[in-house]
Amino acid sequence: MENQGHRVLIDTGWSEACVDHPLSHLRFGLWFASEPVLKREEAIPYQLQKLSLKPSDIDAIVLTHLDCDHVSGLRPLKEAKHIYCSKEEWQHAQTRDVRYRKAFWEGVHIETVSMKKDTSSPFG
Repeated sequence: MENQGHRVLIDTGWSEACVDHPLSHLRFGLWFASEPVLKREEAIPYQLQKLSLKPSDIDAIVLTHLDCDHVSGLRPLKEAKHIYCSKEEWQHAQTRDVRYRKAFWEGVHIETVSMKKDTSSPFG
């Protein structure tokens, strides 16, 4: 998405590794629970290439949550200017919850932001 000259990506989706090696990329538990369906050209690096963009051209990546289908493609995009995740989700992802695989964000600088109550939203 481009807004007022800023390029923002919401989540990163499946890694390209899911095309050829989904089991080794996800490990058995995540693979069994969330078997990925992805064509190579659908992976974010290919989508950026079609737009003549590099990861460093992305102003911000907003991670809605850290489940595998939202972040397994993150590491190749670590050169984005900012990568955001809610503080609450980040803290929970540091636990031993089976939903997360820390290898997806190892070596990536993630900035956390605190969630705030929004009285105008349906669930606050």
